[in-house]
Amino acid sequence: MESGLLLKEKEILKEKRIPLILLAKGNIPRDYPKDKLLEYYNLKFNLELGKEANRSEFEKLNEEIKRWQRNENNDPSYFMLLNLAEKINMTGKYLAEIAFEEFCYPDISEAILSLALRGYKFIIVIPIDYLSGISQETFNKIEELKSKLNIEIVVAWPYSLTLLLDFIREHLYTFMGR
Repeated sequence: MESGLLLKEKEILKEKRIPLILLAKGNIPRDYPKDKLLEYYNLKFNLELGKEANRSEFEKLNEEIKRWQRNENNDPSYFMLLNLAEKINMTGKYLAEIAFEEFCYPDISEAILSLALRGYKFIIVIPIDYLSGISQETFNKIEELKSKLNIEIVVAWPYSLTLLLDFIREHLYTFMGR
């Protein structure tokens, strides 16, 4: 059992770190079976159009995609996001978690709940899609959790065009050898 002083020290260290959620769109793994992917999209489109479709089969496929084993070959973006969060965490100033809008776990609700259960009352969500930000569905989930959990969540979007321009310029320089 930890002493009161040790627990207090951990609490102080935790509070000095600013919780971030790096939010990506999510990708279907490259090695997910094509026949199942076709079935998934057929069901999805039929459900969106209000046509008759097997919702439970769609949910089953959706869950299978989200739980599909990721590796650097079938979903390099997933691992790039993990690496980015790790580098941010190494600064000691931030506690970076990852989340996805679709096709992967954790989703935004799980990431927010994880931080809230650890006592964080202020969370910054950073959309990795610099241009389009987040979907309306994800925005609604965030708003619902803010209210339900009584925490402050800030979505750090839109990005400054000046920052994006600087980023793109620097990125191009690395490929052009300056």
